[in-house]
Amino acid sequence: MIDDIAGRFYPFWASRVVDPKSFDVDQEYDTEEGRAKTVSGVCVNVANLGTSLAGLTKNDLKPALDELADRYRNLMPQPEVITRLSARKDVMSVDQWCEVFDGHVPLTLESELVWPVAKPIVV
Repeated sequence: MIDDIAGRFYPFWASRVVDPKSFDVDQEYDTEEGRAKTVSGVCVNVANLGTSLAGLTKNDLKPALDELADRYRNLMPQPEVITRLSARKDVMSVDQWCEVFDGHVPLTLESELVWPVAKPIVV
């Protein structure tokens, strides 16, 4: 049996286009500490945004998504921030992230390394 993780975690899909001009950008990108704070802040804000939206009923979700830029302005990732960070060479690309975090983990069990193979215990 195959587990339908996508169906379980994402029972439906909704999208909205948000006007990127509605945001003010005042982030620091020139220092490693500034980039780390910016990236972690974006991640925390997106998680908080998802948590806020997940708590809504389907009837409340549509108006919330229609007013996304106004209601959740402080949690929205700013397009300028994403653009500037993605252009940096010292920031992990999406392909690199997928390779590290979404790839298969090589797993070797201890029983595969033992020779001779242990006999099963019969009770």
